[in-house]
Amino acid sequence: MSIGFAYEKGLGIPKDHTKAAYWYRKAAEQGDAYSQYALGAMYSNGRGVAKSNSKAVHWYGKAAEQGQRDAQFYLGFLYNLGPPGVTKDIAKALHWYGKAAEQGYAKAQYYLGQLYNLGNGVPQDYVQAVY
Repeated sequence: MSIGFAYEKGLGIPKDHTKAAYWYRKAAEQGDAYSQYALGAMYSNGRGVAKSNSKAVHWYGKAAEQGQRDAQFYLGFLYNLGPPGVTKDIAKALHWYGKAAEQGYAKAQYYLGQLYNLGNGVPQDYVQAVY
């Protein structure tokens, strides 16, 4: 993970997203949750790899299952939006937003509240929205 992070941020070496993705993949395949999240973000944004929402979901999912809250939020976000390569699934969005929200992730709490406020894929519930 450290080498990938160094290449991604240009810490002591020239910034190189392709090399960052390479090293993140090495660590991600060994189960490192942060590297799985970072690789998901690279696929989501098309940095160092070809943009692929389905591959982003794959790697975010692996990290999210290990409790990585950033991955949980972005997995929920992708299921909420349903961009190309990802089937929109509000139930999954709620699940992953909820997991990140339980860990105090403010953006997840906000998006979760918005789903309940607007009744987007769930019964409109102002009490849940305020909570």
